[in-house]
Amino acid sequence: MTREKLEGHWFAALVDTAGPEPNSIKARFETWQLLVEFLAEQNALVEFWACGEDGDHKVRHIPAAELARLKQQPRQKPTSVTVTYQDPSSGKGVSYDLEFGFRAAASVQAADRACQRHRSIQLSAHRVLSARNAKGLPDALSQWAALQAELRQEQLPPFQLPPQPKDDRDVFVAFEFEVDDQNNFAQAAGLYRASEVRKKIHDDTQVLLLHRSGEKCSHEVLGFGRQGLSRPLRPLPNPILAQDVVELRWTHSKCRRGWGISIQRTSAS
Repeated sequence: MTREKLEGHWFAALVDTAGPEPNSIKARFETWQLLVEFLAEQNALVEFWACGEDGDHKVRHIPAAELARLKQQPRQKPTSVTVTYQDPSSGKGVSYDLEFGFRAAASVQAADRACQRHRSIQLSAHRVLSARNAKGLPDALSQWAALQAELRQEQLPPFQLPPQPKDDRDVFVAFEFEVDDQNNFAQAAGLYRASEVRKKIHDDTQVLLLHRSGEKCSHEVLGFGRQGLSRPLRPLPNPILAQDVVELRWTHSKCRRGWGISIQRTSAS
């Protein structure tokens, strides 16, 4: 196990310390997201324990409130983490130690920065798309002014802008973003107007038809979304503008795109 930790093959692993083969690895997780999804899927109980001076023997359970105080102390005492859940194959409860790789802290910091960037981009896109005119109505010119302000203040990553709107009634309804390997927004890839997003029925399934101004052909895509952190993708044939965040699948391509209708949209990665 120590060799694997040094080589950085995984972010975290479940280790059986009480079985016939001490310190045998029962599961490996390459990323923080995979670990979190596993814990959610198994409805696992995660507990923290105070250890003896040798760092091996669990002395007592640490409540969440106490754990928060311990984290603020300049010198933290040895602790360990256990994960308990019902084994799907046997139906019995199992409990393993949760061991983190030596590079886990750096991975968490990077993930936190990416998450903060994602949220900043999301809020910036929302401000642009929710812009209103003096009468309190959606207005493409007001959105354009808001977009320029976000770019000047570097709240939104630079990207190839669409032409300045001539019809204030043809409002912008969707941002498209490239995403990182954790599905966080990383780079703006496009902006769509209401006239560029249409719906049609294809093989008894409603699809979205994307056709940017100036492009010769349309892109036919299917929308998918998630319910909960670890739930599988489910079809979203009728996404609500300004509300839904969906991932897109091009019907004639293997490209994966995420797309947030109207407020945020994720793009090919």
